Amino acid sequence: MAEPAPKKPFPVVYVVVPAVIMVLISFLALWQFLTPTDRVVPVAYSDFVADVHAGKVAEIHIHDRDIRYRLAGVDGRAATRETVGPIPDQALLESLKPTDPNAPPPRIVFEK
Repeated sequence: MAEPAPKKPFPVVYVVVPAVIMVLISFLALWQFLTPTDRVVPVAYSDFVADVHAGKVAEIHIHDRDIRYRLAGVDGRAATRETVGPIPDQALLESLKPTDPNAPPPRIVFEK
């Protein structure tokens, strides 16, 4: 009488490992889809002033001392930046203009 053939072990390498890799890839794809595309980059106040004077800023949102601004002509993740500045007053508003008189001034929005 012939002996039965020995059972082969479960092919872990061929089934479980690809399944785990597919789950990880799916999770990462979903994570990328659900994260916001417009991330805010914190910068120093002096960098903000330099960007304004260089004419790189399109829009400024001021809430108390918090300043969030969007760079002009930049699409992507680093287009929005934020900083903390002095208490807004008339002198601050007059300083938020490009050095070049031909460059368009940024739009300033006060938020409550």
